[in-house]
Amino acid sequence: MVNGQKRAGFLHSTFNTQHLTLNTLEKAPSGRLLSEFNPAIPLGLSVEYFSSSSWNVQKATMTPHVLSQFNNSSLALLYEASESIKLGGELKQETFFQKYRGTDLNGLNVIYEQQPNFTTFTGLVRLTSNGWVRVKPFIQANAGWNKVGYVFRAVTGVSYCPYYDVSFNLGVELSDLLYFYQSKGFNSTKFSINYGFGYSF
Repeated sequence: MVNGQKRAGFLHSTFNTQHLTLNTLEKAPSGRLLSEFNPAIPLGLSVEYFSSSSWNVQKATMTPHVLSQFNNSSLALLYEASESIKLGGELKQETFFQKYRGTDLNGLNVIYEQQPNFTTFTGLVRLTSNGWVRVKPFIQANAGWNKVGYVFRAVTGVSYCPYYDVSFNLGVELSDLLYFYQSKGFNSTKFSINYGFGYSF
């Protein structure tokens, strides 16, 4: 009987241990799933809208005949890859003053000047410093294209965040349009001051 009682007690304790282990394993995944799909956790995405005031490095000799409806405006979508790095894309309506040389149908040398409207698409990388509590300096690089050539931008600025999901942004931008005409390369450069706001979700 003693051996029987010991054996029964051993089996009972083993069963309890296994039962506790199973309960622990069953609860852990459900807890992780709840935290992963918790709607209170940010997705790491943000949308930003900017307006710009721009100045051509080469003095423009003309103004655009017609401006697009959202001229000097841009819309960007960013993903927070890490605490200090954001990746995204930007769509911008803008103008560049172009001055370039070529030959006409009669073989005469001609200088062309124009300032058309462009819709420019760029990808961007932004590096953000923690800065102060609500003020975060940043630097940014863009590269993309429009209907005539390639656009490169360098931006430095600051974001003010009164709330965790709202920001007001101010930046200084240097943009360069690289394009080709009759197998020759030309470029147009301008400075811009950008100001706008963003929302994170």
